[in-house]
Formats: sequence, C-alpha cells, structure tokens
Amino acid sequence: MPFNGATPPNSPYATTIYTAQYDGIANAPRYPLNILSDINAFMGYFYVHNTYPTLSASEIANAVPLPTSPGYAGNTQYYMLLTQDLPLVQPIRDIPYAGPPIADLFQPQLRVLVDLGYADYGPNYANVPTPAGLLSIPNPFAVGYYLALGSLQAPYAAAVEIGVEAGFWGPEWFPQAYPWIPSINPGLHFYIGQPEVTLLSLASGASGRCCI
Repeated sequence: MPFNGATPPNSPYATTIYTAQYDGIANAPRYPLNILSDINAFMGYFYVHNTYPTLSASEIANAVPLPTSPGYAGNTQYYMLLTQDLPLVQPIRDIPYAGPPIADLFQPQLRVLVDLGYADYGPNYANVPTPAGLLSIPNPFAVGYYLALGSLQAPYAAAVEIGVEAGFWGPEWFPQAYPWIPSINPGLHFYIGQPEVTLLSLASGASGRCCI
C-alpha cells in the first residue's frame, strides 16, 4: 500500500477529506525553495499534524470547503481546517505570559512570507494532483499591501493579546482580516495554471497533491 502521492479523487465511497493548514504531511508547500514555508511545514508536523483526533465539532463545522474542478462528479469532498497560529512561532507562543504577545509581533508578516510557498485555492482545485514547483510569480502589489497591513496588525494584536491575558477584554478584539486571519486564497501569486507534472516532480518522482 503506497503512502505517498495524492489521494485518488475517484473513490467509490462517499469520502470527506479534512486537511489542516500548515500540516507538514498533508499540506506541504508547493514551492519548496521558500525556506520559511519549509521550516513552518516541518514544525507543523509536530504542532498541527497530531491535532486531528482532538478537533471539536465546531472546528470541523467551520472547515472551509475547497473548490473542485468544473464537472467533477466524484464522491470526495475536500475541506481545509484553517490554522490561526503559525507553527513557525509556536515555540515563542508557548512561553508563559510573554510568549503570545511576542509571537503576535511577528506572525502577520511571517504568514505572508510563509504563504508565498503555497499556491491559492480558488484558481487551483483540490481534486487535481498538484506537484511541487520551482518558481512562482508573486504579485508584488498584493505582497506589499499585506506586509504593510501585517505591520499594522502586529502591534495592535500584541496589545489585544496582553489585554486578553489580563482578562480586560475578549479575543473578538483581534484583527479580523488577512494576514492576521489565515486564508486559503490570499492572492499572493499571479495564476499561471495548475500543472499536474513539473520538472521538479519528474526529477523527484513526487507528483501528488502535496500542497495548495
């Protein structure tokens, strides 16, 4: 029984697949030259991959349905469980009291840089095996905008975090937009199609739905 590659989309049984964002096994970066994405995915193996058995009913209910290709009539449905906290900064966040606000100062901007290692769902389809690729074409306007927005969100979120820890207010005061909030389709790249085979996948023999 093979354990690599994409899950076949033509299951004869009704199947629902839940993938946790940044899970280093199920949601590896599409562009492995992005070192931050690689490190985040590696840490996601330890911080995210083992969370499936403990998911609550509300977390499953809030999973984001992923688009499938036009005309797809298979029995498989795909969902993404969005991950609020980057595994990359989780060791800092785990420090009692001071850790979460410090992590908040870096997380929004880091999310943009990490997400550059992934392709977007929306123009890409969950049922189509998507291999790793070498290069993407970032949208400099979107990247610049979200980095600037993240720089504004970060100190505000850190201040909110301190207030939440002190019991002054609730988490509803955190920013409510990307890059503080995770997204499956932030639009950081110019879309150039969804190839099923790339030179990298041919060289590695690792064609499969490894990423978004």
